[in-house]
Amino acid sequence: MPIDKGYYRHGEFPLQDGCPLCIAEEAQKRGGDEPDDLPGGMPPHTPYYLADGANVPSVTTILNELNKGEGLTYWAWDCGRQGIDYRDVRDSTARVGSAAHCLIAGHLKGQTREQAFQRCKFRVMAPEEFERAEQCFTKYLAWEKERSISPVIIETPFVSEEYRYGGTPDLLAEVDGEFVLVDFKTGSRIFDSHYHQLAAYWKLLEEQGWPVAKAWVLRINPDDDDVEVGTEFDIIRDWQIFQYALGIYQLRGGLQ
Repeated sequence: MPIDKGYYRHGEFPLQDGCPLCIAEEAQKRGGDEPDDLPGGMPPHTPYYLADGANVPSVTTILNELNKGEGLTYWAWDCGRQGIDYRDVRDSTARVGSAAHCLIAGHLKGQTREQAFQRCKFRVMAPEEFERAEQCFTKYLAWEKERSISPVIIETPFVSEEYRYGGTPDLLAEVDGEFVLVDFKTGSRIFDSHYHQLAAYWKLLEEQGWPVAKAWVLRINPDDDDVEVGTEFDIIRDWQIFQYALGIYQLRGGLQ
């Protein structure tokens, strides 16, 4: 049966609801009542806590240390050159990706589409955005139909007491008798950082005793004909790179 609960310092809670105490704390810190009342409609990141109560960074926060180069600056400049506000593109893409993730996770848990979408981080979406998320979901269903996939862990948050970080892998599934870690992406391409992210999730699961055999990046974009399976994962290389990023984060004062 899929694992459908999360574990934070406040104890066990249903994943579809989130930890109510953590949500209340985050809202209080921001002076708001809702968990997603950030500028631009962007929701807060999931908080991760160690057993001693220490708040630790997420995998994506750590990997942002590697993504502060000229690429994003050029992309933002190019959007402006075309008369497009890059923030609108960024936020719309995030809403589509979040909804697609929720639809896939809900399907794997046996939920209806309505139940799955209730867990989406974004409460307001344009009709065309939800349509694009539905296109991603439909493509995933076609891909899944050709395989025998038994979900084991679905969007369950974990923390590493040893390395002091947290993350929420999209899916650990049994495929042909092996445990395969799968991370869903809805962007225009697979980046190296996606494999670094997989390595961090791999170690989180390994620390919990899960014998992961393979890891895939599953890219599902509404504008592409096919689902792309990224298998260029190298646990030794990608884990080392993630550790370097974690070290940079710590040296910059991100974690005391």
